Amino acid sequence: MILFKRDSTGAGWEEYKGLLSGLFNAANNPPVEIAAFSIDPEAEMDEIVGFMKIAPAIGISPYRVILITPHPTLDSLKMVAAERLSRLIVSSKAPDANTSEVFNINDVLPTTCPLLHFHRSENVPLSVCGAHNDRMVLAPHHMHSWCVTGYKDCPHYRMKHDD
Repeated sequence: MILFKRDSTGAGWEEYKGLLSGLFNAANNPPVEIAAFSIDPEAEMDEIVGFMKIAPAIGISPYRVILITPHPTLDSLKMVAAERLSRLIVSSKAPDANTSEVFNINDVLPTTCPLLHFHRSENVPLSVCGAHNDRMVLAPHHMHSWCVTGYKDCPHYRMKHDD
C-alpha cells in the first residue's frame, strides 16, 4: 500500500515516502485528501483497515480518505465501508493530476456486482468475472461501466441470470 496526498491547490497527488511518516505528516499538515493506493487489496486488507482505523484517531476525517485500487470486490468494499471509508477510485495506476471519478462507496455497494471476484495468477492480482467461472479478466472500462456502477446492465451478469 502506498499513501498519497492532495492539497487544496488540486495540482495533483504527491506520494508520501512511507506509511507511518505519511500519516504523521497528514495529521500535522492536513492535506485536503489522502489516498491509500493498493494494487492487491486482498493481501493488504489488514493494512488498509489498520490505516482507516488510525486516520481518524490522529485527526484525519474519514471523508478525506480515499481507497484507490484496480481490484475492488463487493466483500472488500463492505469491509472498508464498515470502517467508515466513504470514497473509492477504481484505477490501475497511482493517482495523478488526471485522476478523477471518485465514487461514494455507499452509493456503489448496491451496484457492485456480486460476481466480481479477485484472483491471483502467477502472483499477479486480477479482477475476474464470476459469470465466466472466474476465467474472464476484467478490463478497466468493464469495471467502470458494469462491475462497480451497474452490474444489472452487464451482459455477462444477465447471461448468467436470465431465466
